[in-house]
Amino acid sequence: MENRNARFNVSATDSMSDEPLVISITGLTCHQKHTLHSWIKSDNNNIFECVVIYKSNENGKINLLFEM
Repeated sequence: MENRNARFNVSATDSMSDEPLVISITGLTCHQKHTLHSWIKSDNNNIFECVVIYKSNENGKINLLFEM
């Protein structure tokens, strides 16, 4: 199910790999599982990919700061 009201928030637009980021997603359906799929291509064309499933809280939010 697609949620068109969701908002993806990241604390910085550019960062180095050793710098922490705060990521949150708001506007989701409460207490539901949501899949986050991200990838990046390195300068030498290697692709790094991550797929995770999180459950939104009672406010329809996923805050990855608390997942650490």
